[in-house]
Amino acid sequence: ITLNSIDAEVTALLGAGSETNGELTINGRIPNHTQTPLSLEIKAKDYPIQELLGTDLARLIQGSIQSETGSLSYDYKKKSAQGLSFILPFTSTNINLTGLTLLETLKDLTGNTNYLRPVFNNCHGSILRTSDGVILDQLVWISSRLLTLNGNIQVAPDKKLSGTLDIGVPTSFFDTPPPKPFTGPKNGLYHARVTLSGTIHNPHDNLKELIQEHAIKTIPPASIPQNSTVPLNSRKKMEQDFEELTR
Repeated sequence: ITLNSIDAEVTALLGAGSETNGELTINGRIPNHTQTPLSLEIKAKDYPIQELLGTDLARLIQGSIQSETGSLSYDYKKKSAQGLSFILPFTSTNINLTGLTLLETLKDLTGNTNYLRPVFNNCHGSILRTSDGVILDQLVWISSRLLTLNGNIQVAPDKKLSGTLDIGVPTSFFDTPPPKPFTGPKNGLYHARVTLSGTIHNPHDNLKELIQEHAIKTIPPASIPQNSTVPLNSRKKMEQDFEELTR
C-alpha cells in the first residue's frame, strides 16, 4: 500500500487457500474521502472458483478460472455490505459440476454415469457477489461429447437456489429422438430448458417432471371396438334370451 495526500494505492497478491498455486491480484486506488465510490481491479490466474463462490455454491461447483477484467467496488453512500459488489468475468478449462438432480436424470436417460460429475473444458461466464447473494451469469460451459450448459445459477442469502439452464445432449446418445421437453437436433445436440429451485443443500430442478408430464400427454386413450357390447349380468342375459325366443 502506497499512501499520499490524495489516496492510497493498493497492490495485493492473494494466494489460493486450497492446495493449488492460484493467484488473485488486486490493484487500485482508495480515495481518502468517502464521496467517491471505491473500485479496485481484480485479476485471477488459475484461481479456485469455489473460493470465490463461497461455501454454499462451492458444494456444486469446483475448478480453476482465469480473469483479466474483474472489479471489487464499494459505495460509501450505501449501508454496510449493501455497498459492496464483486464482479468477475472468467474463462476456464476445468470446471466440475455435481449435485444437481438434472445430472441424475441425464444419467438415467442416456445410461452414461459420466453425467453424475461432468467436467467442462471450455467455459466462460461471470461471477457476481453482492448482499443479494451469488449469481453465476452468462454461463456457456461445454463438456466435449457429453453436455453443454447455457444460462445462470443463483443462490440467495437464505440459501434458496434458482436459475435457468439450457442443456444440450449429443445426438449420439440416442437411437431415437429423446422425449420432450428435448427439441432438435441442432448442431448435433438435443436441447431442453430447465428451471432450478430448492435450496443449496437440497437442490431441485424440473427436468424429470417435464419428461414425465410429456410422457403422460402422449399416451393414447384406450379405444373400444366398434361392435363391442357391454357385458350383461347373468339374469339380464337370461331375460334377453327369453324375450328373443318368444317373439
